Amino acid sequence: GLGLNTGVGGGVRFQRGAAGRETKSQVVGELGVHHQSSLPFTPRIGVVIQGLGGELAGLGGVEFSLPPLASARIPIRLGYGIRLDEDLETRDHRFSLRTSWMDEVQVGVGLSYLGEANGWVPLWHFGANLGRYTLSVLRESLANGFGAIHFFQASIRFP
Repeated sequence: GLGLNTGVGGGVRFQRGAAGRETKSQVVGELGVHHQSSLPFTPRIGVVIQGLGGELAGLGGVEFSLPPLASARIPIRLGYGIRLDEDLETRDHRFSLRTSWMDEVQVGVGLSYLGEANGWVPLWHFGANLGRYTLSVLRESLANGFGAIHFFQASIRFP
């Protein structure tokens, strides 16, 4: 980390998509920085450059901690994020409400705004930490009644 409440991280991501008989796979990198403030509601701010070696995208967001439930074992977080493409055009806005059980099992709901043509679409998230490993799934509805898309993630944290 850069300081007591600031950190830098990076990752390598394998992406695979399929539509009918066509598939696309790629390996891309990402690099980000985050800071958690000691201000009221402990805002956490983060910025990520995603798609190094592929299609670049910029992600930025802020998350606020609301008063927790069950003697601080169930934190509640309210967040906003934005995604920009490599031309710095806005691709989507996302609002979310997340909670967890002692930061081990996470659940969340939210809305993504995909532009005037596609409007607002609902999403939900479920994840679990198993030691250094994290497994999660995000389900997002597609605009115009095309159904849903699922994103699966598995990650390993290194000390």
